[in-house]
Amino acid sequence: MKDNLKSWNLRALLTLPLVAVISSALTIEVDVIALLTVAGINFIPIFISYLFARFLLNRTRNDKAQIISVISPITISFTTSIWYIMRVLFPVETSPGIEHLAIPQMILIGAVFFGLVSIPLALYSDKKL
Repeated sequence: MKDNLKSWNLRALLTLPLVAVISSALTIEVDVIALLTVAGINFIPIFISYLFARFLLNRTRNDKAQIISVISPITISFTTSIWYIMRVLFPVETSPGIEHLAIPQMILIGAVFFGLVSIPLALYSDKKL
């Protein structure tokens, strides 16, 4: 199960920047440098969440604790990706594409907060705390 969860963690890491770049290209027509910036801005918070999950996956043995470890990056990545896709289908008329710069700041706060919360939860459910 651990290998399966590691692959889901990696999918979460790769999905968010990829969907952000594609949706940004569809919402506002920008150049390659802007697309790389959007990818980088979205990669940083999900990478932090990925590192928390990877740390916990290597420290825990219980299936329940390992699932708790990867809930944060998977949830953050896929819900944000759905938000980006929704904004492609229903763009904001006054400022299209603004969420590609605003949402990563919120993702960063969520990644750090939920990463820190998942450490005691995963270790407690694995009985190491």
